[in-house]
This record gives sequence, C-alpha cells and structure tokens, in this order.
Amino acid sequence: MTKGLASLGRLLIANRGEIAARVERTARRLGIATVALYTGADRDAPHVRQAQGAFFLGEDPGLHLDIGRHLDAARATGAGSVHPGYGFLAENADFARACEDAGLVFVGPPAAAMRLLGDKSAAKELAKELGVPCVPGSAAIGPDLESGLPAAREIGFPLLIKAAAGGGGRGMRVVVEEAQLPAALRLAASEAQAAFGRGDLLLESFLEGARHVEVQVLADSHGNVVHLGERDCSVQRRFQKLIEESPSPGVGEETRSQLGEAAIRLVAAAGYRGAATVELLLLPDGRFFFLEVNTRLQVEHGVTELRTGLDLVEWQLRIAAGEALPFTSESVSFAGHAIEARLCAEDAANQFLPQKGRIAGLALPAGVRVDHALEPGMEIGGSFDSLLAKILVHAEDREAACRRLEAALAGTFVAGLETNKNFLLAALSTEDFRSGDLSTRMVEEKMQGYRPADPPEWLPLLAAAWRAEKHSPYAGRELWAYRSNGQPAVFHAGDLRVECLGGRRYRSPAGGELEIRGEAAGRLEVEIAGVRRQVFAALEGDQVHLDAGGGTHRFDFSPRRRAAKEADPRQVRSPMASRVKAVQVSLGQEIEAGQPLLVLEAMKLEHRLEAAIAGKIAAIHVAQGEAVDHRQLLIEIF
Repeated sequence: MTKGLASLGRLLIANRGEIAARVERTARRLGIATVALYTGADRDAPHVRQAQGAFFLGEDPGLHLDIGRHLDAARATGAGSVHPGYGFLAENADFARACEDAGLVFVGPPAAAMRLLGDKSAAKELAKELGVPCVPGSAAIGPDLESGLPAAREIGFPLLIKAAAGGGGRGMRVVVEEAQLPAALRLAASEAQAAFGRGDLLLESFLEGARHVEVQVLADSHGNVVHLGERDCSVQRRFQKLIEESPSPGVGEETRSQLGEAAIRLVAAAGYRGAATVELLLLPDGRFFFLEVNTRLQVEHGVTELRTGLDLVEWQLRIAAGEALPFTSESVSFAGHAIEARLCAEDAANQFLPQKGRIAGLALPAGVRVDHALEPGMEIGGSFDSLLAKILVHAEDREAACRRLEAALAGTFVAGLETNKNFLLAALSTEDFRSGDLSTRMVEEKMQGYRPADPPEWLPLLAAAWRAEKHSPYAGRELWAYRSNGQPAVFHAGDLRVECLGGRRYRSPAGGELEIRGEAAGRLEVEIAGVRRQVFAALEGDQVHLDAGGGTHRFDFSPRRRAAKEADPRQVRSPMASRVKAVQVSLGQEIEAGQPLLVLEAMKLEHRLEAAIAGKIAAIHVAQGEAVDHRQLLIEIF
C-alpha cells in the first residue's frame, strides 16, 4: 500500500450486496482492510463474510439509512474512512458532512459540492451560468397542485416530474395531460420523500425521441478534472436503466468533445472531488441538454472500466487519500465497445414488479465480468433494490459485444424467483437496439405488451420426467423397471401424460421423445432427435426450473397449482411482496371499475392497485404499514 492510501486506515463500506463486494475487491487488491455493515435481513450475506470485519446495525433493514449507526460502526471498528457505494446514503450531503466532522475520510465529494450538485435545481442554475444548455423547466416546487399547476401550464405538456434530490428513477412521472397532474404530483412526492427524505419536485419538458447519455468524470484535490468518455443509458424502464454501453452509438467525435468539455466545466466549478457522472439528454439533431449530476459512483461504472482499463474505485480511494490524477482526458486510451445488462428480481411481463424468493439454483457465465453478491440458498427479500447482478462484456466493436452479451445472458441461470433475464434477451434482439437507434422510450414504445417466449415443446416433458426421477420412491433407479404387462410405465404431471420407455428415455404426445443422458453441476444433458443439449436445472419442492439457453421457465407441479382457477376479480391480491403504503377505500364503500384501492411500496417504488370491477368493499384484510406477501388477499369486493 502506498503512503497515500495508508492514510485511509480501515475502510468502512456504508452499503451492502453487490456494490459492497465490488469495493471490497479493489480494497483487498490495494491492501486496505474493510468493514462491512449488515442488518437482520443480510447478516449472512457474502459481502459480510468477504470483509475483514463487520458491524451489526440492528434488525431493521432501514438502518442502512441511519447516519448515527454508521458513525457508531466507524468508532467501534476503528475505521478511518468511509466508502458510500451507491444508493442508501451515497448522495446524502448530511452523511458526508457527519463523516467529515467525525474525522473520517469520506470517499466522495466534499459535503458542500455534494449539496450543490445533488440539488437538481441548484445544479441547473450553475449549468446555466456556465452556458451549458438545460432542459426547460421549473425551479423546485412543493408536492401540491397549487404550486405545481401554474408551473406545469407554463412548461406545457407532456412534462416530466422528478425528485429535486437523488436519482435512480425515484419520484419520476411522465404527465401527458393536465388531468393526470394531481395524482402524479402526490405519488412522485411520496416516492421522493421515502427515498431521499425530501418531497420537493422539479417539472421539466419531456423531450420526445431523446437519448440518455452520461459522462464519467474524475476530479482530484489538485485542480485536475478529466472525463472518461460517455455511456449510453437509453434502455430504461420506469426511468431506471437496464442496459448501458460505451461508446454511445449516437455520439460522434465532435459531440463527444462538447459533452466532455461541458461535464468538466460543471464539475470544476462546483469544487468537486472524486467520481461524478454528468447526465444529459441528446436529441437526434445533435443538441444536448443537462439533466443532473450523480455525486457518486454509478452502477454502470464497470462499462467505463472495461474500455479504459482504469479501476474507478481505486481512483476514488487514491483521490480521497490526496493523490493527484496522473493522466488527462486526452491521454486516456479507449478500446473497443462495452455493454452492461442489469439482472433484476422483477416480473417484466407484469409492470416490472419486484420479486422475492430463495435462490434454488445459480450459474453465472464464465469469461465475462459479473458483479454480484449471490449464492445458492440466499433469500432475496423486498427490503432492498431489485438488482441481483451486473453482466458486463467487452469486444472489439458493438456488434461483437452484443453477440457476446447474448451468449453471457444465455449462460446465466438464477432459479427460485422471477428475473428479467428473458426480457433482457428480448431487448437485445430488437431492431432498435441492434441498429443503435435508441431513445428513453424504447421499452415503452417498442416492447409494450412484452410476454416471455413459450418454452420449447419438449421442456415440460423434461421437467416432468426429471421431477419424477427425483421424487419417485425409487429415486436413483429406473422408473421403467416397475411397469407391468410389458407396457411402458405411465405417469401424469398436471395435464401431461408421460411414458417411461426404459433407461432415462421418456415420451409424451405433447412433447415428443427425449433421453436424459446425465447431470452434473446444475445441468442436465438431454438428447432430442439425435441432438444433445445442455439445460440448466434446479428442483425446489414441486417446482422445476429449467433453462435451455433462451430463457428460464418454471414448472409448478404442486397440487395447489394444479387446482388453481382463473383469478377472481372480486379478490384483490398483492402482485408482489411489499408494504401497504395507503388504503384508499373503506368498508362498505361503493366503487367503480378502475378506482384506486391501495398503494403498495416495494424497493422504494410505489404501485397503485385499482378495482377490476364495480361493486362494494366487502372486506379489507390489511392496514397501512403492514407487510404483505405475494398473492396475499388484501380486499374483497361484492
């Protein structure tokens, strides 16, 4: 460890999961001891075991946001520095100031610079002073219609509501017409308050057809500021990024130079130190507009690392230790094309609702970078963000990188809960993505009504046969040996009739014929019509999870599943594990179809449930603040 880095002492990582493991990896390489934080929800997580020390914040997962407990952890463990990662307290200027006041080295910007740039309204004013074009919009407003309506009318529709503080898509809503404004203001303010402790908002023009680009910047305490190129983050859902790449297919050399120069001017004027990301909207005609500055490490920082060969966490630490940047924007070497896909626990076919469950099977691709903190048997709950892992690839050009990412996703298997893997594969195959003709509305406009592809016709047969082998009283022996009258043994799995032909060969009228030739390391080798295939496989009770490379499919053979009927519109059930934010009806109330019933909150996002039919509220089974499980009965209507 250099003398500069030694000044950091023990490093407290004020975060968890994937980013904590990522920071630990670099710290370990540099010889810096780390301290992890955990609550009752993640006491056995990999990031806790990988650190040299750990501190228990308390049972409540919300303590990851408690500044006082973080300072307690630093004192108790003898930490000399704090890395906030991203999310949680990473962009909280009060936290940065508290660390400074406690004599801790905060691995990030000074609190004053974070406060200036972290406030979107103040950052826009600074950008205007510097001549950086900004999206037309208002100063900060309150969450009420009285303050929002005049500003909205002045800007015009469509417009975008966004939280004045923080990022990550929290508190953002597109409003197409005035009638939508009251509800959108209320929901955006509520989300912003929950995520950032502030409910004030901004209104901006919504620029149709815009591409979302961002510039990575590093600044040291010696007056050096460099940019490391741009990333394209246009593939989004709910204003949260799904696929990021560098360089942007929509940015030419002249525009790239202008973006970098604007980003450097803005960060330098704020007296910034550390890693920052300047976010912008780019129109098809080449005009760009400043959006905001993320005063932290970005989730997608690895894309820049793959192209430049630089470790951004290392440079965050070196800058915090007082070292000067030894390179300039012009001397940085860029190579090839890099793309990242975010694997999330969510149901892409159902409004991207977050999911929870236990990881019953796990396989991650070899030969590419995967940032994660996953392991088999881990419980994925609803207390934290839905991000599971980041899969990053690098190749000589964009087309090669796309192919490599598709192959990496095909080699990814997370069984036991719903993920967006199938959706990511579908997004990569769209004409818009392949051509690079992207905008922030690609998902809404071009993938509306997405449904995962049906499994190959032989996959249900494989699921039924493999489960029968595992659950049979003769498990480990040949099922066919127990047939009678010289006829193939037959069993039924749901509506599927399966014949056992001998050995591990099976046949079904619906799925043809196949042979299970072997299994190892969570994979089955299957032969179908002379073609051998490798299939990811995991068994959890009566559920079989299979993936032949084109998408993960779950087959449920439980009696409860077999007896399930069509959803009853009179019974309102939770679409996910969540918490009841608000109950908007009362017992005995007459309601109309489409009327709001409840607001649920999961992973800092709000979801409104509406009545599918008209009627009267017959029963309310939950109250505000109550935690609910997936499919739990909430309200009954008659």
